[in-house]
Amino acid sequence: MQNNPASEVTNPVLTERELAQRLKVSLSLVRKWRRESKGPRFVRLSKCVRYVVEDVQRWLAEQSGGPTAKASPSSQK
Repeated sequence: MQNNPASEVTNPVLTERELAQRLKVSLSLVRKWRRESKGPRFVRLSKCVRYVVEDVQRWLAEQSGGPTAKASPSSQK
């Protein structure tokens, strides 16, 4: 029996709709991010747009800049 590399998915992918659902944002926002090159990296397969899960996770990690704590009044002296 031969292994068929095409049948093995090493990097799972998401459709734009699945990405929107996973991130709990609208589909139109995902499309806007893509148009403005602000969202996760994507792959276009003919007319289909796909997002590699690993790329989405990397993009999410880059977005979290840590807590945005405001400086307390006493530290502004």
